[in-house]
Amino acid sequence: MNVEVSTTSINAFEIYFGAFRSKNAIKNVKKADELFNSIKVIELTLESSKKSAEILSELLRKGTPFPNHHFFQTLY
Repeated sequence: MNVEVSTTSINAFEIYFGAFRSKNAIKNVKKADELFNSIKVIELTLESSKKSAEILSELLRKGTPFPNHHFFQTLY
């Protein structure tokens, strides 16, 4: 089975943020660089932002809350 590993630009931000805040930032940022250079990183576009807002608004209107920090990941 051939599977492509990917993540989002939002996840990349979170990983880099943690790396820069870590005790060994230089080493951890390099590890993050290696990871992101080896997988596909899906960018958040204006269109995906708009669609995300539309879907989340509809879920909230229906009373179905959705954790915002995981919301964008479901669109890819």
